[in-house]
Amino acid sequence: MRIKVQIWIATAVIALCTLVLSGFTIGPTFYRYIEARNDLRDLEYFQLALMAANRISAERGPANDMMSADKGTGEAERARLTQFRAATDASLAALEAPRDAGGQAYRHPIPAHYVANTRELLRNARRNVDAIAAIPAADRPSRQLQAGIESMIAAMDSYQEAISWQVDALLRHDRETALAVIVGRIISDLREYGGRIGSHIVPALATRSPLQAADLARINMTRGRLLELRSLLDSRLLLSPDPVLADEAARNIDEIFFGQGLGIIDRLIAEGGETGAYSMSSQEFTRHFVARLSPLERARSEFLASSFKAYEDSRDDALLRLIGLTLVTLTAFGVLAAQLWSINASVLRPLLTARHVIIELADRRRHAPEVVSPSRSPEMLRLFEALSLLREKLIERTTYEMQLKNQADTDGLTGVLNRGALERIGQNEIDRRATSACLILVDLDHFKQINDRFGHVAGDRVLGEIANLLRRSVRKNDVVARFGGEEFAILIFDEDLNAVAELAEALRSKLDKHHIDVIGAPAPIRATASMGVAASGAGPDAWRQLVIEADAALYRAKAEGRNRVCVASSQGTLRIPA
Repeated sequence: MRIKVQIWIATAVIALCTLVLSGFTIGPTFYRYIEARNDLRDLEYFQLALMAANRISAERGPANDMMSADKGTGEAERARLTQFRAATDASLAALEAPRDAGGQAYRHPIPAHYVANTRELLRNARRNVDAIAAIPAADRPSRQLQAGIESMIAAMDSYQEAISWQVDALLRHDRETALAVIVGRIISDLREYGGRIGSHIVPALATRSPLQAADLARINMTRGRLLELRSLLDSRLLLSPDPVLADEAARNIDEIFFGQGLGIIDRLIAEGGETGAYSMSSQEFTRHFVARLSPLERARSEFLASSFKAYEDSRDDALLRLIGLTLVTLTAFGVLAAQLWSINASVLRPLLTARHVIIELADRRRHAPEVVSPSRSPEMLRLFEALSLLREKLIERTTYEMQLKNQADTDGLTGVLNRGALERIGQNEIDRRATSACLILVDLDHFKQINDRFGHVAGDRVLGEIANLLRRSVRKNDVVARFGGEEFAILIFDEDLNAVAELAEALRSKLDKHHIDVIGAPAPIRATASMGVAASGAGPDAWRQLVIEADAALYRAKAEGRNRVCVASSQGTLRIPA
């Protein structure tokens, strides 16, 4: 067959394959675009549902103020309550007409009976609030105020069933929106239970009466629920489309709501929990506490806004990809010959380079050179980006292994080496390499009395301070380790026994004069130490013998009255005079 015919046949086959492959690519992209658009619309409706939840929850604040105000003096509270009620009704009405800006119906609207039930309970709650507000303030018992608050909470509990239905529907049909839905629900619940914990203290504030056991039980139960929701929120925020924004939101929630908001409640419980002598009125508490709920509302709005942005980007990206793929399909037939010619430059040579890079990564790991793609084609760029990521991961892994080794060799309390690391260094340098060295064993005198008098936290502080002092007082190459309990060891190379003995005496004197500030102690703590010094001999068992001799010298120092240095030498154990 003529070459020209072969080329035409090959081109036709390639064109057909290209067309088929384009169809397989365009189809999923088109589906992705439709799904991204639908996910965005579902989130829009879910935002409406959460907004209604927030309105119902927020209405409780002015309702509490209205029930706490004196009859005939609550005009401002009445106007504010009317405004909040109108906002709640408007949010519920938006759920009953579930159509987006384009006039299309939402896919998963909340069933009408949920909204109707919430409206009915809300009407009953409002009647209770108005009836209580009509009673003179002096005649309103705390239990009646609590009943009014509970009726508002009952309306919110009814609406929570609608939210649960909506969340369940979205998670069943739109798994892509799961993160936004779950986080939005958690933050909404945080706002609701944050409002509830404030409402539980309002009756006592309004009537200036002590908190009852039932009130404290409700507060503690709600606090537990808030902490549980906060814990759930942490792991989800890590997956936020905007981690920086999520981190700031979490910090504001912790500082402003959990720190300041719950702090107000704790202060009021402490002030008037038994006497009713509160430093705030109900209206003042509502004003201050509601202001601390703002980070929760802001976090929900910002998280949903960032989720909207992510889905808008996904939708736009899918649309752009769809347009791009269509254009590529239309122009592919004109560039087939050029593509065949460029296969060698764009595919084969980069693959050979990638092979070389992989070998380099396997051999050199931490010191492998930067990975640079020899081709600018997207496929090869992605391949070399993956190789670059592999290089980074290998470096991270090697670094992590080194960190783990360092942690295994380090005493967690004092930050110096532990006994296992000291043993390895001593055996390796002295036994195997026949290196001479000196060892100082340091034992803090009467350390148990510090623990018994001031507690183990104070004892830990003393150990850490002593470890730092020892480390600062020796050379960089000298080895400082925690030998066990209140005992430390200093391994010194390239020094004779007399010089090390003088160093030990200097350390003892420095410890004797050093005072350590410890919280809970009436005065700074002075910790003295007994020290034993020995020099190593030669042979495979030199390290063990060195430890035995230093320990014997230490025992002598303790036996002679402590706070002194004794040296093991060929003439026996000698004491260094202070």
